[in-house]
Amino acid sequence: MISELSKRISLFLCRKKIIDADDLEIYKNRLEISISTLTRLTVTVLIGLVFQMFFLSVIFFFLFAVIKLSTIGYHIKSHLNYNLVFSSMACLVLGFTHMTVSVDNYTISIHILLLMLSILIIWRYTPVVEDNEPMDSNKEKNKRSISICLVVLVSIASCLIFRSYKQTSVLMVFTLLAVAVFIAILKIIKGGNYNPKLVTIKNKEEIIMKKIKKSFLEKLAACSKYAAVKAAGSTSAAGCHQPKEPEALKKLRRF
Repeated sequence: MISELSKRISLFLCRKKIIDADDLEIYKNRLEISISTLTRLTVTVLIGLVFQMFFLSVIFFFLFAVIKLSTIGYHIKSHLNYNLVFSSMACLVLGFTHMTVSVDNYTISIHILLLMLSILIIWRYTPVVEDNEPMDSNKEKNKRSISICLVVLVSIASCLIFRSYKQTSVLMVFTLLAVAVFIAILKIIKGGNYNPKLVTIKNKEEIIMKKIKKSFLEKLAACSKYAAVKAAGSTSAAGCHQPKEPEALKKLRRF
């Protein structure tokens, strides 16, 4: 859908002589990336609003993008699949952050252990690159060094602000953990314990995507119920139209 929309916009601009026909594919490619990015940002912000974490959702979006840029050069084959993966991670990171900050026994020691686990996974497997776009050893070494330095800097910053801005600090550690898990999943897709004669890379990706889609839908349903229970019996904060509250929801009110 995003590809088709980008194509139509590019053709429209070409017909209006705003862009040259020779540059049609370039504009289509850039529009695809822009629309896909805007879609992910919108979904992330909406998830943030569900958890009442608007600014943290924006921080997550850009922090994840920066870390991924330096650690992962592998591309999921379709916009839909990648947007689902990203939305799932946003939902999990913001959800775990929301739950963790309210837990008293989440200490700096646990925080550091999670950071160390994330750093270990990223250090072990980064960078993840396309099979058809291999890096030479020097470039791979440089990218690996940049990745580790960035992750360590984020980890140090997370520890420094733990007491003053605990919610942001927790978000940072879960974002690093999400990147680490993403890298581990990509490593499985690229070459786990599968028999290459029986299962192709595409098939592996489809298996993983089915699991991720199911997980995302389950988390989305859980978030929707959480938001409904949280808002039960209250009036609209924005002062907009508010549908009548169903009887089933009234029973879930928390007094």
